[in-house]
Amino acid sequence: MKKLLSIFLSSVLSISVLGVCNISFAAQTTDIEPTKLINSSAYYSFDANTKTLTISGKGRTPNFTNSSGDTTSQPWFYWRSDGSIEHIVVEDGITSLGNYFFYGVSCTDIKLADSIESIGGYAFSGAQIEHIKLPDKLKYINNDAFYFCDNLKEIVFPKSISSIGTSAFENCSVLSKVSFKAMGNELTISSRAFFKCPLLKRVDVPSLAKLSKYSFGYEKASVDGTYDGFTLGVYSGSKAYNYAKSSFINYELLNEIAIEEGDVASRTYTEDNLNEQAVYKFTPSSSSQYTFKSSGEVDVNCVLKDNDGNTLASADDNDESDLNFTLKYDFEAGKTYYFYVESVNSLGTYSVSLSSEVIVNVSISWDITYQASDLVGKNFSPLEYIKTQTVDFEYASGYVYKLPFNNGTSYRGMEIKYNNLLNGKVTCGENKDSITVENKTLEFTINVVHSYVSTVVNPTITGSGYTEHKCVYCGDTYRDSYVDKLGQDVYGSVYLINSKNGGVDLNRPLEDVDIYNNEGKYVGSTDKNGTFSVEYAYDYIVLKYTGAVERKIKIINNTPNLGNIGLIYGDLTEDGYINAKDYACFVHMKNYDINSRDDIYLKNLDSDKDGVLTDDDWAFAKEFYTFDKLSTDTYSSFLQ
Repeated sequence: MKKLLSIFLSSVLSISVLGVCNISFAAQTTDIEPTKLINSSAYYSFDANTKTLTISGKGRTPNFTNSSGDTTSQPWFYWRSDGSIEHIVVEDGITSLGNYFFYGVSCTDIKLADSIESIGGYAFSGAQIEHIKLPDKLKYINNDAFYFCDNLKEIVFPKSISSIGTSAFENCSVLSKVSFKAMGNELTISSRAFFKCPLLKRVDVPSLAKLSKYSFGYEKASVDGTYDGFTLGVYSGSKAYNYAKSSFINYELLNEIAIEEGDVASRTYTEDNLNEQAVYKFTPSSSSQYTFKSSGEVDVNCVLKDNDGNTLASADDNDESDLNFTLKYDFEAGKTYYFYVESVNSLGTYSVSLSSEVIVNVSISWDITYQASDLVGKNFSPLEYIKTQTVDFEYASGYVYKLPFNNGTSYRGMEIKYNNLLNGKVTCGENKDSITVENKTLEFTINVVHSYVSTVVNPTITGSGYTEHKCVYCGDTYRDSYVDKLGQDVYGSVYLINSKNGGVDLNRPLEDVDIYNNEGKYVGSTDKNGTFSVEYAYDYIVLKYTGAVERKIKIINNTPNLGNIGLIYGDLTEDGYINAKDYACFVHMKNYDINSRDDIYLKNLDSDKDGVLTDDDWAFAKEFYTFDKLSTDTYSSFLQ
């Protein structure tokens, strides 16, 4: 099945992955704010200006599939290979990259945080990277993680690496250099891990590495499928040594293992290599006293020599019951030293370690930041969140040993404990706490960043609109994006319309005309001069008065002065018509003494304001005698 997949991908992957099946999608040209990735505490964001995709947050990222249009696909699926992404940054705090995470991304500049411990299956498959620095804490590279990265030229594995999965670097056609920073660690290299890597001519394999079928040196999955000219550097008696011999692969025996302060290296003695010495090479960067010691069930001894072969010190059994050795010596910076370790007729596996003796400082540099949304509904346990941090022990040599924090443990006799100042309670902002190492208190801060949920409040006639943001964890709120209220203050004057052309008689103001807003709410009336001023007008106002034809006035934003408004007056029977029946009512009222009655209705009929109702006061109404019913629409033929 893998062979079929390889054949298929070799002809299709560069099209279907890197060209996204020749289907054109719009490039990503706008920024993306930090957005949570499904089922995780990780986030992605995008800076369109710098073309940078950033992964932030804490813990594991989700597993994706190489499919489009569903919740399991990469959020950047449609623009991963069109040039939108030129840089990728995975920030500290991310511990694992899920399956298919950067699958098919055409970006060549990728920076991975050292907090990453695992890289998922197909995570970088088909990506266009030429070089990538693997994280210092990386332990696991899963199956097919870098499958078909046909631009990848070199890979250097950190000291922490413990497993390289099946086909992890298969079909990396220009990969020419593979190296390991630690040559004495246990490591599993699965089948086909470096299958079909034609430019890879030599690999030096760690002494305790376990190889599987076709791990190195094969172009075909068959007995005769090895590359001509490929060489493995192996240690005598090692699993890699047996692999090379059984696969008929050229090999060269290695003897020296470079070791640095803080390293732990292991080796196994078998019948084949029982009489061989293991040589550990050490070049200190600063002068100090160092301790080189063994551990395990193997009886071994050690001789220390300088670069000229002169013996400087030796060590054998610690005591009758402990067959391990401990060698202490004052080393000079820049000089090269060699530890020669050999078995005393004892089979099995042993380990050696190298460390400086004098601790000059203990410190922590914990940057702990969480999104508030990740804490909702959870019982917060600081110990759970700080267990991924390290306590830094600085030696006189300048070497810093980073000890993973574990409450209640000790390091070289110094007790390490968490002080629990927070008592399991945090809020948004800075939360101070501390640990104690021996008698030294080391403070740290847990930062909790607000996670706001936004609610849009629409403006009303009387109130402004705005967006309210409320933190889902602490309840903190703030408002922004204000929008002015819909209503506004307006004013104007109401007069009698005295002609069909819409003209008003400024000498005939109408008093006590009622004004309503668009919701039908009474908002004011005209005074004796016919003027009015009302609040919160929106869309339109309606003018109503007994005997007058109701009129609707449109409100225009930022135009508070409505000017002079005319009303058609004379529908005394209020039946929607001005005719003889209304004139009959008018004639009847001619008998009233206007001055002796406090009646605005009569005073408005006295259009010439002489205190007496005469036919002259009715003349204006005759202009509007009609067979059609009068309404607010009647005004549409008039000018205001």
